[in-house]
Amino acid sequence: MSGITVRVNSQAIAQYLSSILERGQHMKPAFDQIGEYLIRETQLRFDRQESPDGNPWAPLKPRTVKAKNRQNKISKILQARGDLRRSIVYQSSNTSLVIGSNRDYAAIHQFGGEIALAARSRAVNFRVNKRTGQSRFARKERGNFQQDVNFRASRIIIPARPYLGVNAQDEAEIIRILSTYLT
Repeated sequence: MSGITVRVNSQAIAQYLSSILERGQHMKPAFDQIGEYLIRETQLRFDRQESPDGNPWAPLKPRTVKAKNRQNKISKILQARGDLRRSIVYQSSNTSLVIGSNRDYAAIHQFGGEIALAARSRAVNFRVNKRTGQSRFARKERGNFQQDVNFRASRIIIPARPYLGVNAQDEAEIIRILSTYLT
């Protein structure tokens, strides 16, 4: 290589670089701050019902909306009881940060998929209205007779509704947090 080489022997620069390298070995405080930020952003996505890239989640089927209304559940997508939203947590160490959910159904909502239900038989409880003679589904403790019912095999298609991820705004904030921590 032709050209010129300039060497800088500065104690101040050497100490500054050394402190950055030292802090880089102990990243847990920065990762904790990033984890808290990502949880807040993920929860905001639940409020806005949108993916990290800003696209709205696939709407609920009318049948699902009707069932939620009948059961007095929250009508927002992925928030029947709010368990998935509340389950978003992070784990950090000096070398890594992981954010996610421990719910069994978290992955199928993030990525979408198909649930295959096998043919099955189940005892169903009914309550007969003594005055009208009509029967209705009932909880076991409220029913006054039980009947075996056969269900055929079926499948449920769940569309992807990504809630975890990092967008350009998140990237900028993560870089800000890291640069503030390292300098």
